[in-house]
Amino acid sequence: MRQHFGGPILVALLAGTFFAGSAVTAVAAHPEEGGEPGPGMERMDVNKDGKIDRADFVARHKEMFARMDQNGDGTVTLDEMRAAHEKMREERRRRMEERMFGRLDANGDGKLNEEELVARGEKAFAELDENGDGVISRKELRHRMMDRMRERRHHGMQPGGHGDGGGEDEGGEH
Repeated sequence: MRQHFGGPILVALLAGTFFAGSAVTAVAAHPEEGGEPGPGMERMDVNKDGKIDRADFVARHKEMFARMDQNGDGTVTLDEMRAAHEKMREERRRRMEERMFGRLDANGDGKLNEEELVARGEKAFAELDENGDGVISRKELRHRMMDRMRERRHHGMQPGGHGDGGGEDEGGEH
């Protein structure tokens, strides 16, 4: 017998998948080392007792639901879920831009000048030109890209790391 899933049931299934995926991603993206809680653990540990129990898990999901239920009617529509996802992406993009700007603004005056941007470009070129011949080969570029992916992965797994899968760590600063 074939069942039809539509309307509220479909939204509930989608939201449940989103919630479960978000929770697992938050924790899995930040495994703890040496018992130290990482950022994912901190987000999921709602009562801040150093562990995630069922109450924390439920409380975190209730918080996520409340953020998505924009009109406060106790349900989440597909449009509300999309809007919540868009807001999260926008916040992640904004944080990435702020970090990138901070790295580029060498003198900390809140403005980028040509010298700061060119200096960052020269530093990036020197890092990429591994053999120092003044030319970046495909091999050097590929090698550095692989190194950066490994660094991001490693950084995200350290306590206090920011590897949340959002590409925020380095943010394409070159």
